[in-house]
Amino acid sequence: MRPTSKSQPDLREVEFKQTFGRRLKAWREERNLTQEQIAHFLNVGRDGYKKWEYGSTAFPSYLLSSLVMFSQRSISWWLTGKDGLLP
Repeated sequence: MRPTSKSQPDLREVEFKQTFGRRLKAWREERNLTQEQIAHFLNVGRDGYKKWEYGSTAFPSYLLSSLVMFSQRSISWWLTGKDGLLP
């Protein structure tokens, strides 16, 4: 039997996490907010938040609605970069 190897991460998933992270960081910097401030609002630790910005872990879907309320940006914008502010 061949040893079981770790499967390679899906390139699309990696790209999505990195793109989302760049969008999150750019939005935060545009508003002159700190990682700590957003982490506090989302009730998570700064280290966890930092991993989302760097794209090393996926942003949890259960927090999207909180991020939408805080940012006044649509879910579509967070996921695709299209559409903009909430009406």
